[in-house]
Amino acid sequence: MGTGRKGFIVNTADSSTVDKNTVQSWMYKFTIKSMMGAVVKIEHWLRQQILPESLQDCSPDKDHPHKRRFTAAYRRKKGIVKNVWIVSGTVMVLQASPAIIIAITLGTTFLSFMILDETS
Repeated sequence: MGTGRKGFIVNTADSSTVDKNTVQSWMYKFTIKSMMGAVVKIEHWLRQQILPESLQDCSPDKDHPHKRRFTAAYRRKKGIVKNVWIVSGTVMVLQASPAIIIAITLGTTFLSFMILDETS
């Protein structure tokens, strides 16, 4: 046994040295990984305790009153509505006239309801 770089004791028979940065990097990764695992376990436990059964698995249930919110088509429609509101908000900021702002707000609201309507 002898002392390697940076004061670590190493086995001189195989002439391997231990770098302080390598050890710290490994310990950091191990600590972060174990902490994230604990956070995931706590989150899973909280979901089981707090959320109703219909919301725990996030899969559409045919008897759930809000089953449409869990479908991919509804999420896609929500994205479209979000983009429409962003464009409308930009136009409102650029115009800055109360009459135009009210008209665009009412029109965008009506358009949003049309897009999110459940009928085919």
